[in-house]
Amino acid sequence: MAEEKGLGEILPNEDEAAVHAWSPTLDAGSFNLRIGPNYKKHGRKAPSGPSLYEVFACKMVTVKKKHRNITKLLPRPQVPEVANPCLPLPPLLVVNMMVPNYGPKLMGDKDDGIGAQIVMYARMAPQTMEFLKGTAKACPPAMHLLARYMKGRAGVMKGIGRLENPKSLGLSSPIMKLVTKYNSKPFLVFKAAKNFVGAGYFEFGMDVYNFSFMSRKALWSMKKDIANMVLDLAFVVQGDADDELPEQLLLGATLKRLVLERFPPMPGV
Repeated sequence: MAEEKGLGEILPNEDEAAVHAWSPTLDAGSFNLRIGPNYKKHGRKAPSGPSLYEVFACKMVTVKKKHRNITKLLPRPQVPEVANPCLPLPPLLVVNMMVPNYGPKLMGDKDDGIGAQIVMYARMAPQTMEFLKGTAKACPPAMHLLARYMKGRAGVMKGIGRLENPKSLGLSSPIMKLVTKYNSKPFLVFKAAKNFVGAGYFEFGMDVYNFSFMSRKALWSMKKDIANMVLDLAFVVQGDADDELPEQLLLGATLKRLVLERFPPMPGV
């Protein structure tokens, strides 16, 4: 079992059989992302370059209601500043995943209530920091696209979920068909994206409460299997035009057999 440190914080564990743990060693090159020229015509993809940010801490808490901008509520890890950055990228990137702990309803559904929040903290990867010490012109397109996305000027965030062990979960036939069809396929985060900019950080919020009814129904049907899942989870800003390509993984981590009962409650809020 992974050792816990602080409220909801779990130390990384590389053991393949680890329970209620996570791992930062996710190979960016194992994800095929968009490349140019003219992606809309040719639809070509290739292995991603190195992740722009590296996940170094993960916290998991239960909540009575969802909390956006959770970076203000939980102690924030410290990361080194980048001297003279040529692009306005923050040294700390926070991913706040808000997940309801109740099933969806066709009528009278609600977009808030009891749930869990999984928070990833990522710092700039060494190669990203090196680029920022040079000129903006030398930075790859994905860095420019990320800077524009953080200002709300371009792009949309995509998530990529890759279930590593579907055959060992004993999933029903309908759910296995869904997993087979959508495993490793990017999903766009539009209305469910809740972003915040703070001093030295950018928080991307993924509000699963606002996912579509069918998406939430499928996720809810797999709740009992979460404690046995090994899930790679990655994010990338979608590139469309040639000057936004190739896409490059923003960050990623592996979540291992999470046990909801071990998530401590968020205190005082």
